Amino acid sequence: MPVSTATPPAANTAVTVVVTNLPSTKATLKLYLYHGKANFLVRNHYTLLKHIKPSGSNKVVYPMQLPLGEWLLLSPRI
Repeated sequence: MPVSTATPPAANTAVTVVVTNLPSTKATLKLYLYHGKANFLVRNHYTLLKHIKPSGSNKVVYPMQLPLGEWLLLSPRI
């Protein structure tokens, strides 16, 4: 009988990013996420890029699921 050697899916964890005091209630917020320090701030080597519209508010609350590990977040000025 064959034995399954499939790798189980990576565990994720719930993360909520909260950004307050946005200088603009209309501009799109860019969140660059880097998984680990190795590629942090290396041009175009981010793991995820999220574009978030504040919808008329000066605060953004963005829940997401991320694989376990060390993450770094960068959001350039609006």
